[in-house]
Amino acid sequence: MNSPVIRGLLLLILDILGLYGAYNLAHQIRMNRWIQPDNEFLLYLVLIAIASLYVMDAYRINHSQSPRRFTIDGFIAIIVAGMSSIIFIYIVGIDQFTPLFGRGVLPVAFAFFSIWALFWRWVIATVHYRSNVVIRWLV
Repeated sequence: MNSPVIRGLLLLILDILGLYGAYNLAHQIRMNRWIQPDNEFLLYLVLIAIASLYVMDAYRINHSQSPRRFTIDGFIAIIVAGMSSIIFIYIVGIDQFTPLFGRGVLPVAFAFFSIWALFWRWVIATVHYRSNVVIRWLV
């Protein structure tokens, strides 16, 4: 996992899985049913969130960046992704999203996604940081 492309792709795949899982879990908890797999609105919201995370540079780890800093930057990017999703819902119209987001599914989903994404960002950043630490020996 030394390649930045592989780390970024791994984070992207984990974010996609996390978003789908978080929305489904939140919908099950709040509405007592699962989201249909062919729901196009869920696809749009996942794409909006992924695009927002990409724009916020949440898929690139700098060599000098500590795991703590990368996790904090990821949290800020997740907040922006959540706000982008809310703005998208209100621009398109809440009527089309009512079955998917009735009774507060979106905040619960982003709370679950935040936990998921921050955990994996911390793990990947820690592995990256430890693999790049140069051990200096005094001989």
